Amino acid sequence: MARICRVEANQAPADCRFIVRAISGQGSGRTQRWSYLDASRRLLSQRTEQQPSFDPRSRDWYGIAAGDERPHLGKAYVFNSLNAPGITASHAFSKGVFGVDMTLADIKSFLNETSPSKEWGILLLEDGSRLLAASDRAAAWLPADVPVLGDVGGLPVVTADQAWKDAGGKVWLRQRSDWEWGTDTRLSLVVMAPLAEFMNFVDSMRSTLILLALMVLLVALPIALWVSSHLSRPLSTIARDAEKVSNMDFSGQLAYESRIVEIDHLSSAYSRMKYALNANRMLIEAQRDSYARFVPERMLELFDKSRITDVGPRNCKVLELTVMFSDIRSYTAISESLSCSDVFELLNSYFEMTNPIIKSNGGIIDKYIGDAIMSLFPSSPDGALRSAISINRALSEFNADRRIRDEAEILTGTGIHFGTVELGTVGDSTRLQATVIGDAVNVSSRLESATKMFGVRMLMSETAHERLKDPGEFHLRQIDTVRVKGKEQTIGLYEVFDLDEPSVMVKKMKIGSIFADALQGYMAGEFPKALDLFAYCAAECPEDTVVSAYMKRCATLIRIPPGKDWAGVSTL
Repeated sequence: MARICRVEANQAPADCRFIVRAISGQGSGRTQRWSYLDASRRLLSQRTEQQPSFDPRSRDWYGIAAGDERPHLGKAYVFNSLNAPGITASHAFSKGVFGVDMTLADIKSFLNETSPSKEWGILLLEDGSRLLAASDRAAAWLPADVPVLGDVGGLPVVTADQAWKDAGGKVWLRQRSDWEWGTDTRLSLVVMAPLAEFMNFVDSMRSTLILLALMVLLVALPIALWVSSHLSRPLSTIARDAEKVSNMDFSGQLAYESRIVEIDHLSSAYSRMKYALNANRMLIEAQRDSYARFVPERMLELFDKSRITDVGPRNCKVLELTVMFSDIRSYTAISESLSCSDVFELLNSYFEMTNPIIKSNGGIIDKYIGDAIMSLFPSSPDGALRSAISINRALSEFNADRRIRDEAEILTGTGIHFGTVELGTVGDSTRLQATVIGDAVNVSSRLESATKMFGVRMLMSETAHERLKDPGEFHLRQIDTVRVKGKEQTIGLYEVFDLDEPSVMVKKMKIGSIFADALQGYMAGEFPKALDLFAYCAAECPEDTVVSAYMKRCATLIRIPPGKDWAGVSTL
């Protein structure tokens, strides 16, 4: 075990800046070596102790890092040797664990030293709310009774949006960054910069130039008139543009060149300021767009909200809509032969193809579940059917490219159901996800799984079929009546065979009435009659996998008859 420690203890020489403490061996043979280094990392001296009492293996930071290849940053705690709070970074290596101690006082000094300005305030938080360190300026915003490692998660300086006004009315620009170190600690850096710093230079220069104009006016009116015209015009231009900027209008480019050095400097400084403010606005808009990638605007509309910040943990409502579940067939077998980067390349290429189709048909992508897509269609099931058909047709070109590269083809199964869902947010105050839950979600997932049982590409429920605005647009046939496990209500099951080859579609339409009679006989328990009719269908359309499935069912039920309570209902 190797550990870098603070200098204030451990018998360090006067010019020592770093101490390396290395413990090795087992039992009575354990030794502890202290190495003292100066600011340039040169070795000053060493000393060795036998059978030290300190055992790093009892420390949390050692146990977290041992056996893990990643670096870790432990939770803040009070160092035993210094009686001061701090954090320990640790990393396992071939012979043990390497640890580095950093006191929170050192971290505070670092925040003060690295701050671009004394007016800028910086906070470092643990787990989003626990105070680790605050720069001198940021400390002024905290209550006097807040201790180090205290909870500041509810303070306005932590929860404010990108712009924040303090108790004195001063406006600050705020930026918060969150990141995780290993799997143990989540840190947040909150930076606050005064908006006035961006405006002071312009105000100062404008006052100086106005004073200069008055002095010139006192010397000679004709000269003053001439000079004022050359001063007021650019200043008025800048003032008018500044008024637009105050209304968040950054259109147009101020490129005013003047032979008067101060005005030219002012114009350049203002242009740089405008550029910086616009860059910050674009950053905020980019963040908003980034949020939209996680919570689509259409999802916010379902919540009756206009901004993601308006959605809280307790927002929920009941809706009736169409749920579509789609996933890649044999994904596990395909992905097992791929590297990590190839897996994500495959999934993202697939999603880049499917997502625009879903959105163009009025769908909202609720979530990705590995290779599966769960999407919502608030208007009608027609959009879900069109999406599924278009996605599978687009897969033809997608697979053509994969065949050229000698890669496995991608096929999908899709389940579509209409029903009641509960829209809401799940999680806690630090991590929320907007989603829908309910029986309709479960049924659509079960229908997708049932496509494998029948060997078809798409299945939809009877409730979705009944709400189609234009059912004649699609090729549909009822193929079963099912009951979801644990539920009493039965659901009619429809095959969507628009993706079959044209010749197969013609055959299925030709045997449609015979197939319906066969299905009716099967549900009535007339299995020999149903088997004969299904056999006829199989002879007319050998490609019909649903017919093949029913022939096997009938043969089994003739051999092993069901009980008197037979109702022709399958269980999913």
